[in-house]
Amino acid sequence: REIEIKGDFIRVNGIFEAGTGATASVLMSGVVNQNITGDFTGTSALNILEIDNNNGVTLGGDVDIEDQLILSNGAITPSGNTLKVELNATVSPVTATNTRYINGALTKELISGNDFNFPVGKNGNPGNIEVSDAGGYGGTGDWSAEYFFTNPTLDGYDVTLFAAPVATVSQTEYWEVLAPAGGDGKLIITLDGSSDVANAASDLDSLLIVAWDGAQWVQVGGDPVIAGTAASGTVTAETDIDFDLYSIFTLALEETVTIAT
Repeated sequence: REIEIKGDFIRVNGIFEAGTGATASVLMSGVVNQNITGDFTGTSALNILEIDNNNGVTLGGDVDIEDQLILSNGAITPSGNTLKVELNATVSPVTATNTRYINGALTKELISGNDFNFPVGKNGNPGNIEVSDAGGYGGTGDWSAEYFFTNPTLDGYDVTLFAAPVATVSQTEYWEVLAPAGGDGKLIITLDGSSDVANAASDLDSLLIVAWDGAQWVQVGGDPVIAGTAASGTVTAETDIDFDLYSIFTLALEETVTIAT
């Protein structure tokens, strides 16, 4: 049955038996920020977790989702804890908006050939990024993604350091994508009007997906396929990316432009 919680949800000890089926859910529907505290993994994993709180939910422990994570309204802030969507579980809706997103890292269990969009964001800014055709490892593996709405330089990834054909690197956002050992696949980055480089480009075909190699930004994923507009579009890697080599990504341009700050 559904458990609706207006305050905090705390597990101190024992096993939380979430149940199974479409009605075995926990609904967080408070009017101030709510906390989920304790370990909700393994035998205490949640079946369905729904967030419907304008002020969001903060995790105080690791949480596994076995069936569905429903983002009706509000952000989930993991606060350094692991929020994991298991192999057969889904997230609904599949994309983040400025009012519903994961405000931190989201982990998804995938097998070879799987695709998954990570509905991540930061401080009211969505940063949807999808892993497509995951592979390079056997069995199941944990992938995670986190979005950062800040100048990469401030976190140690200098946007003035890059290799050709890169000419201008985003100064407002980047992603961290972690994969299982040997993991590879393509990235699909959503354009929603917030990308400084997409907005400044004279031609969207100049867009590139770039990664930090430890010393500079380099093009990865080949010549991307661009669809739509800067306000509503996608940038899709053409070739697989080796996630053993790269974990920090952003958008860039082959042309030199001035970014408004």
